[in-house]
Amino acid sequence: MFKSYFTTWKKAFKFEGRSSRKDYWFFVLITFLIYIFAVICSAIQGSVYQYSYATGNSSLEILSYFLSIFFIVPLIILLGSVWVALPLTVRRIRDVGMKWQWIFFAYLPYIGTFLFALIFLTRTSVEEINGKKYFQKY
Repeated sequence: MFKSYFTTWKKAFKFEGRSSRKDYWFFVLITFLIYIFAVICSAIQGSVYQYSYATGNSSLEILSYFLSIFFIVPLIILLGSVWVALPLTVRRIRDVGMKWQWIFFAYLPYIGTFLFALIFLTRTSVEEINGKKYFQKY
């Protein structure tokens, strides 16, 4: 699982090649889990900071600053993953046998993101042999 995630980061700026369903969906899953972790850390940090401000407890204020580190690090990872997701999606689109321009469909509000992910990115991979496309079984 993590091997697919780190492989995606290694190919962060490579638009050529292919990406399997496994690579794509593990990247999406782990990025989503990092996002949830950042939201939880932010909520806990905000609560601890408000409580330390209300009670005047300086040790809780130090804990609040320490917790803010756990919010900033996932935030940096999430910002970087936006740039990694673009070439990953282009490679995945090519892997299902479509042209890379279909990525613009994903940016249509409401409809694009949901339909694009369900219809196009969950399809099986295509192998091209002598200009003909053949679907692979995995």
